[in-house]
Amino acid sequence: MNKRALCMSLFAFLSIIFVISEASAEKYLYDSKNQLIELTTTYGTVKYSYDLNGNRIKTKLNNNLISNSSFEIDQNIEGVADGWSVHIDQGIIGKYDLTTAVVSEGKQAQMISASSIPKLGNAMNIWQEFSVSGGNPYNLKGKVKLEGMSRSKFSVILFYYDSNGQMIGGITPNEFTQNTADWVTINGNFAPPSNAATVRLHLHLHAIAANGTGTVYIDGLSARKGEVTNLLFNSQFEDGFSNAGTADGWSVHIDQGIIGKYDLTTAVVSEGKQAQMISASSIPKSGNAMNIWQEFLVSGGNPYNLKGKVKLEGMSRSKFSVILFYYDSNGQMIGGITPNEFTQNTADWVTFNGNFAPPSNAATVRIHLHLHASADKASGKVYLDDFSINRN
Repeated sequence: MNKRALCMSLFAFLSIIFVISEASAEKYLYDSKNQLIELTTTYGTVKYSYDLNGNRIKTKLNNNLISNSSFEIDQNIEGVADGWSVHIDQGIIGKYDLTTAVVSEGKQAQMISASSIPKLGNAMNIWQEFSVSGGNPYNLKGKVKLEGMSRSKFSVILFYYDSNGQMIGGITPNEFTQNTADWVTINGNFAPPSNAATVRLHLHLHAIAANGTGTVYIDGLSARKGEVTNLLFNSQFEDGFSNAGTADGWSVHIDQGIIGKYDLTTAVVSEGKQAQMISASSIPKSGNAMNIWQEFLVSGGNPYNLKGKVKLEGMSRSKFSVILFYYDSNGQMIGGITPNEFTQNTADWVTFNGNFAPPSNAATVRIHLHLHASADKASGKVYLDDFSINRN
């Protein structure tokens, strides 16, 4: 057992046990009852759940290499999710917190907030190291939301280490200097050198001038072997059990007066185990709408392709539109298109497809999956599944 794991185990009676074995590169997370609730290996993560009698009732596997990637596990009550380490430079007035008020996936998200970063280059961050197979491609994806950014930058940094623990390189796939309107999906492919054994992920808030400030919320991270070109988060709506009925990583809007419902259904599915439903039994006024939406990063001036599957029922005086809004780096809307619209029921699932090219100064695109009234007293139901946005 390495030194870090030994130190952590001393606090087992107070909090979670976090064990890292150098031989197996495995990370174990236990709850306060000493029940194993998450195991992360070189192949991915296994999550366990138990009944009230302590019997294991569910095992969920995925290929995510990041431990406690959605920041849901917290037994130490120190403001930082279990399995993550922290660094804060001297003199910074900052705070770490696990918030339930600003969340994209699950029940809580990680917050990093600095009310004062006195010196240029000073930083506070959280970080985690995970095992990789050098020379192979990987993908990093997650959700971030930024507020109060002034003279500061938030960087997603990956450092590569060999089997001797020597740093042999690194990249910064994503950086932000401006506030975001809401949650934004980050996405980046990376390929560690052939002699890399581990990667250290730093989520890094730092000053680009004296007296920097900023708040960053982080949620739903994943690092998986293989390149991923789909820019959307949770594009097949497989993750999510929220009371709101919407898939993790997607935001919602519903105009006042609409009698509507969001649901994750297992009964009407095109791909995987569940699909997203948007249903309105009454949209009183023409133009009123309910939707789900997600914002993602793009490279302005380049072509992209949007694809997905929809099924429509009970459409009366209503329209379902797939809308793309373009935003610059300051969060100002600079245009948009509507590549697909439907006004009639479909016999079953229908595949739609559309190409788009954001303006050269576009930094993000927001996709709205939008059920709205084309006349008073409208109604309709839309099922959504298997979405993708890829650069052409």
